[in-house]
Amino acid sequence: MHFMSVPFTPFRRWALLTLLTWTSCLMTQAQTGRPQGGQGRPGEGGPKPKIGRVQGQVLDAESQEALPFASVVVMSLRDSSVVEGALSGDDGTFDIREVEVGRHILEVRFPGYTTFRSAPHMFSPRNPESLSWNAGTVSLEADITALDEAVVVEQASVMEMKVDRRVFHVGNDLTNRGGNTTELLENIPSVNVDIDGNITLRGSAGVQILIDGRPSGLSGGAREAFLESLPASAVDRVELITNPSARFDPDGTAGILNIVLKKNRLEGISGQVQATYGTGDNHDANASLNYRTSALSISTNLGWNDRYSFMAGETDRTQWWSSDSTSLSLVDRPGDSHRGSLSGSVKLEWRASERWTLFSGINANNGVRDGWDSTSTHETWTGGVLDGLNTEALRVEESLSDSEGGDVFAGFERTFGSRDHKWTADVRRSYNHNLGRTEFTDRSLTPGATVDDVHTFNEQHTRNQRWLAQTDYERPWGEKGKLEAGLKTTWNADNSEFAYTEPDSTVLTDGIFVPYGLDTVDYAFLYDEQIHAAYVTAGQTFGLVGFQAGLRAEQAFTSARLDGDGALNAEPFENNYFSLYPTANLFVETDGENTWSASYSRRVNRPRGRQLNPYLDMSDPRNFRTGNPFLLPEYTNSYEVAHQWARKRTSVTTSLFFKDTRDVIRRFTAADSNGVLLSNFQNLGRQHSEGLEVALMVPLGASGRLNWTASAYRVVNDGSRLESPFSSSGFSWSSRFFASWTVGSDWKLQANSFVRGAAVTPQGRFNGFATLNLAASRDLPNDHWQVTVQVKDVFNTRRWSYSTTTPDFTQEVWRQRESRNLYLTLQYKFGKLDERSRRGSGSRGGGGGDDFMME
Repeated sequence: MHFMSVPFTPFRRWALLTLLTWTSCLMTQAQTGRPQGGQGRPGEGGPKPKIGRVQGQVLDAESQEALPFASVVVMSLRDSSVVEGALSGDDGTFDIREVEVGRHILEVRFPGYTTFRSAPHMFSPRNPESLSWNAGTVSLEADITALDEAVVVEQASVMEMKVDRRVFHVGNDLTNRGGNTTELLENIPSVNVDIDGNITLRGSAGVQILIDGRPSGLSGGAREAFLESLPASAVDRVELITNPSARFDPDGTAGILNIVLKKNRLEGISGQVQATYGTGDNHDANASLNYRTSALSISTNLGWNDRYSFMAGETDRTQWWSSDSTSLSLVDRPGDSHRGSLSGSVKLEWRASERWTLFSGINANNGVRDGWDSTSTHETWTGGVLDGLNTEALRVEESLSDSEGGDVFAGFERTFGSRDHKWTADVRRSYNHNLGRTEFTDRSLTPGATVDDVHTFNEQHTRNQRWLAQTDYERPWGEKGKLEAGLKTTWNADNSEFAYTEPDSTVLTDGIFVPYGLDTVDYAFLYDEQIHAAYVTAGQTFGLVGFQAGLRAEQAFTSARLDGDGALNAEPFENNYFSLYPTANLFVETDGENTWSASYSRRVNRPRGRQLNPYLDMSDPRNFRTGNPFLLPEYTNSYEVAHQWARKRTSVTTSLFFKDTRDVIRRFTAADSNGVLLSNFQNLGRQHSEGLEVALMVPLGASGRLNWTASAYRVVNDGSRLESPFSSSGFSWSSRFFASWTVGSDWKLQANSFVRGAAVTPQGRFNGFATLNLAASRDLPNDHWQVTVQVKDVFNTRRWSYSTTTPDFTQEVWRQRESRNLYLTLQYKFGKLDERSRRGSGSRGGGGGDDFMME
């Protein structure tokens, strides 16, 4: 196997040098135990002295046994912010030093126990005795309800409804172990991932992917490669935001998927190592290491995967030719593919002072793909001059592509008295390189054929980079409100170079297109995009009612240009536009069990890449492709009303949604007079969809849980603006369920299923499919090790099939990749995060300790 080398550019040298220099400085700073610059005096002019100390011991109230690794937090009485914190030792004792002066309370938490909060204590330099606080024995009462809930949380995804989003905690889903993030998204309600890794939300492809609330800087194939290289075990939760506030980019007509990675919020060192063996030569491994002190946090992650799979497919096509002939063709398409990737990340956070926090990081990934496909075509003609003709042909494709991508970012956070009043800014640079080549061999298998084999190729080299600069400011508004404002600038530069063989003309002979005047074509497509934005949002709560409203203004400058054969010195295609994006959210909590919400947002899907490239790609003599540089952005007005009823461990959530999209961008295919299929992109007149979504969460006894979600929606396409007007409409639905149980003290079982119903497409129909996954895991002795066994697509039913109907042809297609596999995963955890879970806690594990409030 050949891996293409990528040069170590000056930028990468600079980024690596900067990262190493900063890491060295921060590690030196961490050894001092406190930020430099002195302790100063209390008051507005500087940080308060850290001269206090708290000691005590945490015990079980009933057994009087020590509770090790309980979360002990010193909190400010004024604003409930975290001052200092630690974990109790093996004997339950804790000793927290360098506590700043002021009036504080002590809070002690341990999963399965009620939370302890002390009376206020004043640390005052004027009273030296007050600086040493002996909290004595802290006895925690067992909370049976909380303990049951904690056990369940570790077994399956838990959905949490917030004002503007739904949160799915996936950190410990058994069926995600050994997989990548693309496969993880397949288990998120309302999200669909097709056979090629394309992601849709509620049937719409306009989905924006965020990593930790920030754009990943990658799009298209680069984004797919990044998600495939990111281990699912690194993800703590996925936030589904269908109507984001004005703070977020409006890109993505369907909404936003925010992938939140696991983070270690506890002091000390922790990490995990995980390896997976899968049938069919599907293997992966990943490791993470986290280090945290009161001033410094470093998190690292390294992932590797290597996967082989076979695929199969058939196409049954009827095509009407201009010579009054009709051809019936049956296409058989088996193949094999291989994907491998190596990814890594390093993230740093330094609390330079009480009010200043600096952060930086780097993500990188390398990948390789190679494959072999064969397409066998048997074609029969009836009518016209070709009546009675029968041909057989074989096309063999061999492809290889290497990719490299990643990003570097740095920024700061400045607080003003509280965590709710802050100013943040960051700069990010992302890049992606991809070099791929596909070689084709066309051979006639028609009896008596004398035509020679035809050899052609297609090569593509893409280089894209993205610079992003953003600053945000937020402050409290009254007691329960918040104001936000920000500026953002994004610059994208894409350079796609193409080289392929192209004939002057072709003649269909013995089932293959024989080229004449075959030559190599070289050209480049250059795309430049700048977007400058400003936004403001305001939110407030009045009793049971809360609202948030915002407005985002954007000015976009875009330019596209061709360079190369037949396009030298071509004039650029420019499209500059100004847009406003209003948003609104309303939240009403009528009582302790019922919550209502309503939201609205305006979204945009901007055309990019191949959609705009006007060059006619004739590398495949049966299928020509081109883009449309005059495409307009598509705009969506999105409305949603939701209700949630919750009582103890049972909840029911329903959502009604409506989307109205103008200038919808879709690919359309038609046949020319020679029977060659031509695909390009056009703006539909309009599309609207409306639907209902239901989510049910119920306990299964004391140690199990069932999560069931279902959605149904109707889509109407209006293509009246096209040269060949059409309209289509249809109904679609999907359903998912997660079921999990704890058996005994060591075994955990889980099952999840997904059914996607049939759906209408602009030129046909998608036929739907169903799949089932099963998993079981067991904690091994000493609780550091865990083994998981899972079977994906138990009944081998994950198959895509669809039909297409146009005035020139009709076809039925099915495709299937290898999906039924058995996986064995072995996981080892170490450090304090693992130690606390040995007592049956429901923490989210692996560094996702949001439940410990250790900021």
